[in-house]
Amino acid sequence: MTKPSLGQKELEDKVAERLNELTPEIVHLAVEIILDSIADTLAAGQEVCLRGFGRFIPRHYPKAKRKKIGLLFHPSPRLKEMVGAAERTEERAADLTAKDAELTAP
Repeated sequence: MTKPSLGQKELEDKVAERLNELTPEIVHLAVEIILDSIADTLAAGQEVCLRGFGRFIPRHYPKAKRKKIGLLFHPSPRLKEMVGAAERTEERAADLTAKDAELTAP
């Protein structure tokens, strides 16, 4: 398994750099609270929307042979622009929408 480019420790380091008046313990606690809040919300089946970043949407696929749970991420236009992501073609978006509808239909 490869190490992520930005894990929790790296995120804490970046926050600490920008908010140097906070102790590492406070930064660690703040990041833990944020990540736990996001995880708890998704575990409850609710969407998480972070303005300027994107939306996390939990998905359940009842037609799957085994219980299948997924997580969709829709990046914001700003994030797409920042990473240089090209927009999906209409055809690809239609294919994904049709497949998703097929998997989530009761």
